[in-house]
Amino acid sequence: KVKCGTGLVCLVKTATNFVPGCNGTLVSSGTGSGLARENWGYCASVEDFVDVFTPYSTGSDTASWHLSDKVLVNLVAGSNLIKLSMPGTNRYSAGIDYLRVEGLPLASSASFRNPPHFVNMAIDIDSDELGEVNLRDVEHETEAVLDYYFRHNNLAPFLCVRMMQRFGFSNPSKRFVKNCVDSFRSGSYSLGNHIFGNAEYGSLEAMVAAIVLDREATDPSARVDPSAGSVREPVLKVMNVLRSLEYKGTPPALEDGSLLQSTYSTRMRNLQAKIGQGPHDFPSVFSWFEASYVADAGPTTAARLASPEAVMLTMPNVINLLNGLLSLVKYGMSGCNGGFAEAYAYGACVDDGSYSSSIGYLGISLDEANTTAIAQDLSLMLTGGRLSDENRIMIEQACENQPNNSTSRCIMQLMMMTPEFHSTNSVTRSGEARSISDVNNAAVSEPYKAIVYL
Repeated sequence: KVKCGTGLVCLVKTATNFVPGCNGTLVSSGTGSGLARENWGYCASVEDFVDVFTPYSTGSDTASWHLSDKVLVNLVAGSNLIKLSMPGTNRYSAGIDYLRVEGLPLASSASFRNPPHFVNMAIDIDSDELGEVNLRDVEHETEAVLDYYFRHNNLAPFLCVRMMQRFGFSNPSKRFVKNCVDSFRSGSYSLGNHIFGNAEYGSLEAMVAAIVLDREATDPSARVDPSAGSVREPVLKVMNVLRSLEYKGTPPALEDGSLLQSTYSTRMRNLQAKIGQGPHDFPSVFSWFEASYVADAGPTTAARLASPEAVMLTMPNVINLLNGLLSLVKYGMSGCNGGFAEAYAYGACVDDGSYSSSIGYLGISLDEANTTAIAQDLSLMLTGGRLSDENRIMIEQACENQPNNSTSRCIMQLMMMTPEFHSTNSVTRSGEARSISDVNNAAVSEPYKAIVYL
């Protein structure tokens, strides 16, 4: 077989292209008439090619496997790109089934594995699926890549942190995460005499048990830590109100009282546009927020505390959420004053407990004569019992002696505006008075622009 000198690659001229693997007569580079002859071999440098060197397959098109000659590539410091492609002139040529990258013997032990690849993209010559493209190879490659992801060292911490954040722990401690990772990998979590999991790698039962039964999740004192807990997702706050306060849907009615339709389901339209989040309406496959998001303003910025849900706390989203919740309490599910639904039913927007303009209402029944009992019950249902005594007493005093049996509706509205309703940790007051900056009422001689949000 013809061999070329150092740094040169032996190519043979075919009818359409040059391919590696010289077996015929060798012609020295730069000699002859200047026209390459078919089936003759040539020694060429990779640098002689305008495009990136392409090592085509060797052998015939009908052979099962072809092995190309080794190609020496000199890498430089930084990033390097090695491109390989199929011959553009022959669609049935054998493709690249397996690429092996080897380094010269060095003192360093650094290495990397090749990605699993079984499927050849060359088209089958016959229709019997026994050629390069077949279902078997597709299944093998899919199983290989899924197994690679499943066994990857980063999978367990990746899943644990994101699962913890969905359970209300935006910044879990290293100990908390390690216990979860160990449980996922071992497939077992023990608490007293109880064992969770099947003792196999990747047990979700063991992972979830390690999250919800850990002391950071069960010890009430952990919620006092300012870095504990999380901001609640907007749509979960809406669902919390509907479920805990026993929402009842009523079909829309005509002016004469007859039902507009016999079958009916409550719809809250365009929640994504109103509050930044809607059921099954996430903007991408990566959900609504990033797990590592840190707000660009406020105390969490300096502390570098993650707050994924805070990415949706824009002024329009916050105002629309409060308007929708307050409208739900006062007028029911309607379009009154920023409500979550469209005004299907007839009637004026009146805060009298009749919900005449709504298609549904909060049906919970509370003792309107006992303000303290109402506040305690609503604190449990809306804040998980985290509402401070100071805030509860303040709300009770503000809602005493309300007309038209509206004490409960008053307490609901004020409680929905407390920090305990919008987060999962306990609120600790600093005791410092809020500073109010002086307002400069002097006339401004220069033109300016102002944005007023109503």
